[in-house]
Amino acid sequence: MVTTLRSFSGFSVDDLDAARRFYRDTLGLPVRDNAMGALEIDLTEGSSVFVYGKGRPTHRRRTRRSTSWCRTSTRR
Repeated sequence: MVTTLRSFSGFSVDDLDAARRFYRDTLGLPVRDNAMGALEIDLTEGSSVFVYGKGRPTHRRRTRRSTSWCRTSTRR
């Protein structure tokens, strides 16, 4: 049997300040800044969500179907 003690998740946002206000002020969740300049949203029983800024306009969400890393790593 597997026992889960804590869980972790993460996603990127366009605007960290807007995300901070939304999760803290609108949803009432405990939000803190971490040492890397990202946000951590504390959930129940020690679980948290890592929220980071996209950092550049060309950032794209990763999906399981995305294989761009294979194409770029095999080009000569």
